[in-house]
Amino acid sequence: GILKGADNPENAQKFIQFLLSQEGQQYFADETFEYPVIEGVASSVTPSLADLDKLAVDISLTDLADLAGTQDLLIELGIIE
Repeated sequence: GILKGADNPENAQKFIQFLLSQEGQQYFADETFEYPVIEGVASSVTPSLADLDKLAVDISLTDLADLAGTQDLLIELGIIE
């Protein structure tokens, strides 16, 4: 969206139109590894969303049992309070 008090709403609208264009979406798909939000844009660097369902992650949930230890470490590092 564009803020009501934007200094240059016309250029803001043009920028949004570019971001949502085929060219803009192709740039973001290929250069920043983002998934396009419009149809017809394919990326050569990111897997399709349908292919992500095929990925199997083998994680033992028992490995995640030490929540308190993890929290203590994050507090020690200053990541959480």
